Amino acid sequence: MTYELRQFKLTNGDEILCEVVQWHNEDELELVVKKAMKLQYGNNKDGDIRYYAFRPWMVYGESPDELVILNGNHVVGICEPSAPLVYQWKEAVEDMSNLHDERMKEHAQTIGESKQSMTDKMKDFLKQATEEEKKVLEEIENNTDSDGGNILMFDPTKRTLH
Repeated sequence: MTYELRQFKLTNGDEILCEVVQWHNEDELELVVKKAMKLQYGNNKDGDIRYYAFRPWMVYGESPDELVILNGNHVVGICEPSAPLVYQWKEAVEDMSNLHDERMKEHAQTIGESKQSMTDKMKDFLKQATEEEKKVLEEIENNTDSDGGNILMFDPTKRTLH
């Protein structure tokens, strides 16, 4: 589904290009947008050439499906962006989406390594566990209550049962 693409000038001076998923109405001033990209302006070292670049408007808001609520009170201007700007925005959104995919893969890998790390810690703990500790762990795994009530093991490397 395609949405209307608009360029907004905000009260803080930001300019963003985004797809408008839902326009505000009389009762609500919020607009629902996605693929929001901020236009950033700059000059070269000599200051004689001005350029602009697109950046995600929200930090880590890189998913093309992520919805953002924009307060209509902060919009001072709206227009349809020019064709060259739309072309560049589409390229920037594609780059942003690829960056999001890479971050999500890295995150999944980090979580997987973290889980593996805890599994390795548990294996090391079990190799060195006393008979009493093994008995407690077996009771926990069998979902039975031990003499000491509920037991939680927070960090197997510290060998402390709670």
